[in-house]
Amino acid sequence: MVGSSRFHILIFGSDLRGPVRERVAALSTQALGPGGFFSRYGGAERFNIVLIVKALPHETEGLMQGNHDDNKDNLDYLRETATVVYDDRPPDMDAHYWYGINHARGAVVVVRPDLWVGTSAWPEDTSSLDDYFGGFLVEQGGKTEGLNGLSTGMSREIAHLGDISLPELAEAVVVSNHKELRSPISVR
Repeated sequence: MVGSSRFHILIFGSDLRGPVRERVAALSTQALGPGGFFSRYGGAERFNIVLIVKALPHETEGLMQGNHDDNKDNLDYLRETATVVYDDRPPDMDAHYWYGINHARGAVVVVRPDLWVGTSAWPEDTSSLDDYFGGFLVEQGGKTEGLNGLSTGMSREIAHLGDISLPELAEAVVVSNHKELRSPISVR
């Protein structure tokens, strides 16, 4: 994954059918739509959205269309923002398997710019993603920057410290990052 200054949001959407579709549609409208964390905290400059599907390209095009009158089935924002990865490997070798994700449930995994897993959530649990990013990103007139001009990995706890030494800063980041690593799903 390229883009050392961006967060990579991995959305495991399985075959985009059934219950997982409704969960991914909730993520699309609530997190990627207007007012969601994607637009509030920097959009494509800050986030790399990757949709991992268990379908072929010609199947995915039709699956991404959905019913525009029903938000339970609306994948418009996801279609506009995501890079799609087509996972055609057998079930015991696909990406869902290696990340320990149930195909019927789906999941979202946030990979930080340093390529460590920051958090994971169910696709419909957009409030936990909002809380995660709200803990260290600041909205500023449509443009989001790291706190006090620091990199986006800094937490709210160190934002008010102003000028601190590099060793103190490194220690604060390590402590902060350990607090952020929580996961409702197993990640291998």
